[in-house]
Amino acid sequence: MKKYFSDQDRALNFLKDVEATGENDSYFSLDLKPSQMEAIDTFLGLNNNKYFVAKKYIEILPENSHVPEWLGVVRGWLS
Repeated sequence: MKKYFSDQDRALNFLKDVEATGENDSYFSLDLKPSQMEAIDTFLGLNNNKYFVAKKYIEILPENSHVPEWLGVVRGWLS
């Protein structure tokens, strides 16, 4: 997500010091404060950011990554 915000986005400055360690990173492992979770939610709700972040995440995800079972179910519904 760091690739999508600039130095002007002060609400997300706390992400500059976060080092992601793998595909299972989440706010549980990052131990985000409620105000930080709200800042991320706000950011993702603007200008189609949620789509762009998700698209980039999929692009950088390794081929051999675990695919959750529920995702296969959803793919089945859409095909």
